[in-house]
Amino acid sequence: FSVKTQSTYEDVLNGKYRVDYETTSSLMVDRPDKMRVERYGLNMNHILTYDGSSITQHNPDDNVYDTEPVPANIEEMFHYIRDTFAISGPSTDLIYKNSYALLSEDVNAASVIGKELIGDIMCDHLLFNRNDGVSFQIWISVNEPYLPYKYVVTDTSTPQLLSYSTILGSWNTAPKVSEASFKFTPGKDSKKTTLLRADQNVQQ
Repeated sequence: FSVKTQSTYEDVLNGKYRVDYETTSSLMVDRPDKMRVERYGLNMNHILTYDGSSITQHNPDDNVYDTEPVPANIEEMFHYIRDTFAISGPSTDLIYKNSYALLSEDVNAASVIGKELIGDIMCDHLLFNRNDGVSFQIWISVNEPYLPYKYVVTDTSTPQLLSYSTILGSWNTAPKVSEASFKFTPGKDSKKTTLLRADQNVQQ
C-alpha cells in the first residue's frame, strides 16, 4: 500500500510555550520486507529505503547516506532500528501487520466518541487509554476498505498532555511500484556516513 501523511509533534518551548513541528511524509509498503519513506520538515529532509536485508537513510540536501544490515521483515526491522538507532515514531504502529494486537495491548479503557469527517471521509472516532501512560485516538473510515485517516498519540504521564498527530490520505491499497523504489544507489558525489547508535553519547 501507499499513503501520504501530515504529522504534528507538540513540544514545550522555553518551558512555557507550546510549539508544533510539522512533517510531511509519503510511504510505500510491500509486505513482508520492503518499505520506502520520504519525510520533509523543519531541519528534516530524508529518505529511508528498506529492501529486506538493509536500510538506507539518505539526506538529499547534504547528499549523505548510511546503509545498515537489518532483519528480514518489517516488524523485526522496526524493533531493531528502534533499539539500535533510536529511530521510531508513533505512526509506525499502524504499519505493523498485527497492528490491532499491538494497539490493544495493555488497554484499560475504550470509548466510541462518534462519527466525524476527516476531510471528506466519514470515520468512526475511537479513544483508547493504556496502562503505560499513553492514550490514543484513531479515526477509521466507516466504509470498506476500513482505513485509518487520523491517529493521535498523547503522553498522559505529563501535565502538558503533549500529542503526536497524523493525518493520513491518498491511500492506495494496490500501487504499481518497482523493486528499484526500495533500493538506494549512491551517486558519484554521495558521501557515506554512519548512523549514530542509541547507546552513543553525542560530544558537544
